[in-house]
Amino acid sequence: MLRDVDLALDDISFNLDAPPPDRGPIPGGLFTVLLKLGDIQRETFEIVEAQSQASRRLRLISSYTCNNPDSPTRLYISGPNDHPGERNYLAVSYCWESSRSLEDNKLPQQFLMVTTEETRKPRCPRSVLFRAVRYAQSKRIPYIWIDQECIEQDDPADKEYYIRCMHEIFSQSRHTIGLLTTLFTSQDWLADVYLLSQVNPQS
Repeated sequence: MLRDVDLALDDISFNLDAPPPDRGPIPGGLFTVLLKLGDIQRETFEIVEAQSQASRRLRLISSYTCNNPDSPTRLYISGPNDHPGERNYLAVSYCWESSRSLEDNKLPQQFLMVTTEETRKPRCPRSVLFRAVRYAQSKRIPYIWIDQECIEQDDPADKEYYIRCMHEIFSQSRHTIGLLTTLFTSQDWLADVYLLSQVNPQS
């Protein structure tokens, strides 16, 4: 049995990046276990750092618009490096399929998404954009993040990159909303929503 007095200081405290000193076999493969733990710790740190970096490099939609009743409202999407570290944005959560079921044709406002590469139609339902923009403008929030618009849906690498840090994107935003798509069919439902809104009147 190896006693404490048989261990040198280097056996207890050492640099994980350096190879272990050659002092003969140690019971239980202590150095191997510790080196493996060091590798896991470094890999975990790299993953967390990559997620944090991704959440600080977002494409963001500007909530400021110049409405022209005779043409679609243009919403400008920044590049991922245009607003590093920006947290004053509205992160929007919604159900893709349920939102698509809403009747967008009842909304008077049309949108065009303007990026550095193209001007295109929105990918997300128009009702989602309409409600998100109206909310952001009412609260004077300069930017909006919507996954369908701010993640390149045709780029598998881009999708994987941002999906892995989705929780960071929402947790680091100063404003978050979840859009409901339930059709209210009675006054009682509105009363329930009012009671729910009083749980946190500041939201």
